[in-house]
Amino acid sequence: MTGRRRLPFVGLRNWFRVSKEIILAPISFYSVRKQSEDLGSGLKFGVSSLAFLGAVIGFLQSFLYSSMLAGIFLGTGSPGLGIFLFVVLLGLLGALTGAIGTVIFGILALGLYSALSHVLVRLFGGNKGFSRTFEAFLYSTAVTAFFGWIPVINVFGFLYRLYVGAVGLENFQGISRGKALIAVVAPGIVILGVVFAIIFGAQLAYYSSVA
Repeated sequence: MTGRRRLPFVGLRNWFRVSKEIILAPISFYSVRKQSEDLGSGLKFGVSSLAFLGAVIGFLQSFLYSSMLAGIFLGTGSPGLGIFLFVVLLGLLGALTGAIGTVIFGILALGLYSALSHVLVRLFGGNKGFSRTFEAFLYSTAVTAFFGWIPVINVFGFLYRLYVGAVGLENFQGISRGKALIAVVAPGIVILGVVFAIIFGAQLAYYSSVA
């Protein structure tokens, strides 16, 4: 179709290709995608990214945990093929449950975050609907999928994802980079503030009751 760039999600290879483009050239990617709204492709991409992230984390956690248990029960003995297959099977089961759980929680959390961000987008003069804000954040999950499960590096990945999300809002909503960055960061600060307030309030109520 002329003037419309679709994302054909027919396999893992295409997801890697699009993810690479988002991570290495987010400005170019979003500037092309801003010409046409396609929330369906954004959702498919976001689900793929979150599933990949959850599968990797779930596999590693289950594999390492089951390997430790096998080592405890076997002592210094060498594990047989059955034990090895059992450990791998638990790892694959962890990957499956991790992928499903991360997709469900991730999409819900991303939707809430996008809603909070969209309030600021509208205040800053954003000229598109909520779906464009949500779509911008969905594509930014590529950064988390590749770097979110690596210790230390995931911190830098988180910061870079904020930048990628800001680039997305800038292009999809027609606001400045600075305003877009505020719209990306502010909801996180608000959410953290609410969480800390709840924790502090619960602790205060507890100590007041036992005093």
